[in-house]
Amino acid sequence: MPLLGPLDPFRALTTLRSDAARVARAVQPDHTTLNERSLRTYSGVMTHAFLHAAVAPSRRVRPCATDDLVERGAALAADLGLPPVPYLAGANSQRFIEGDDTGSEARSLFVTRSAVLEMLWALEQLPTEDGGWAVRAVDACSQLARFVALVRGDDYGRLLRGSRRMRVFDPRVDWTLGITATTAGDAGQRGWRDIIVIGPQPDRASGHVFGFMPPHGYGAQRLHNVKRKLGPDRIVRVMLEEWLRANGYIRASGAVDRTVDAAMACGRT
Repeated sequence: MPLLGPLDPFRALTTLRSDAARVARAVQPDHTTLNERSLRTYSGVMTHAFLHAAVAPSRRVRPCATDDLVERGAALAADLGLPPVPYLAGANSQRFIEGDDTGSEARSLFVTRSAVLEMLWALEQLPTEDGGWAVRAVDACSQLARFVALVRGDDYGRLLRGSRRMRVFDPRVDWTLGITATTAGDAGQRGWRDIIVIGPQPDRASGHVFGFMPPHGYGAQRLHNVKRKLGPDRIVRVMLEEWLRANGYIRASGAVDRTVDAAMACGRT
């Protein structure tokens, strides 16, 4: 006598479809975690010319334990050259800060239990004749490469794979990248005028010389739902290409190649 009774093929097919849909929902990216970053817009005026880089899992993951956040956060900050003791710490996030000679925040790392990792890094501002400033592309690119190495490392990987289920898979991630367009100081507000690359400067398509930042930053489309261990050179290249293109630079492929190569060489020394 059969124990389970006759098999209903229609019920079995319905069950399989339901299970497949549940699995699909479990792995489909929702792109919501990146919204937990501290800097959500690029329209404001800042104290320094910051490189901003933030990364988060494309699909929301189970938050890690607070003890793990403390341990991993300190290790990530130390790897970036920041003090390993957080300036601000809560149950769900930590912020590590290093100031400049005036006491203003110049470099910081923000880490959350939901695996948001966000960096603000002050870049050197080179004065221009009209009272503005320029920035060296290789400075921004080499620091971004350091941050990408942090994201590819084991400490961030453990934040992403806090739950037992996620230890088998390496979640994909979303990126957003930006460069401050306007700073404020004793002389008032000043914007950047030029991006200095390695080799001959590329032409600009118009006479507009003020910096522009897209509302969602650079790489908002090309660096969504990508592998966590995507090579640093590829991420740096996306930022530099979009940074130059958004600001009217043309025929810049050679400048991009030379600057990316120089940035990668800086990261290896």
